[in-house]
Amino acid sequence: MHYEIYKNARDASWRFLLQHKICSLPVDLRHITSDMGIIVKKDDIGTLGADERGLNQLNKAFLYSACQITIAVIVNLENPVADLTVEQIAKLYMGEITNWQEVGGEDAPIVCIGREATSGTREGFESVTGTADNCKYTQELTSTGDVVQTVSSNPNAIGYASTASVSDKVQTVSIDGVMPTKETILSGDYKIQRNFVLVTKKIRN
Repeated sequence: MHYEIYKNARDASWRFLLQHKICSLPVDLRHITSDMGIIVKKDDIGTLGADERGLNQLNKAFLYSACQITIAVIVNLENPVADLTVEQIAKLYMGEITNWQEVGGEDAPIVCIGREATSGTREGFESVTGTADNCKYTQELTSTGDVVQTVSSNPNAIGYASTASVSDKVQTVSIDGVMPTKETILSGDYKIQRNFVLVTKKIRN
């Protein structure tokens, strides 16, 4: 099976659109908000859209499953915790587990780092972990890079980021014993992931 990894959904969308001849150049993908990235072809605004949060408001649309958005859970390099369950992650972020010692780490307070409320990554993480509107964040940051940097500088921090954006400044923990790899993402064994869907209101030719 052939697959490719992209740093962000915008790049994956570009590739998908051109590869499947849904549209041709010139095309400008403008990421307006985390809810909807609008693809503008010439002056035809809104012909296509990309939405990683869901499509509840689009009842009459053709859907293209373009890629998987995979989220890694990251901790500081000094943290001995290497594996967490989805249930433990949920309890960590909801404030039910507050000390690393409770999940096999050092006797230290847990510092929960996350994205801002409008972030698609945050919505995806909270949706999969069942923590929507219940997370108790120590810090809410506006970019993946900021999350990675903050976790790398705080030995007690935990955060989440798209797998392609994780650097060697932090370590990725396995989820229920499964690391996010090409194979486990495609098989669905890695649980913190969701579809990224392109939509069009026009009838597909």
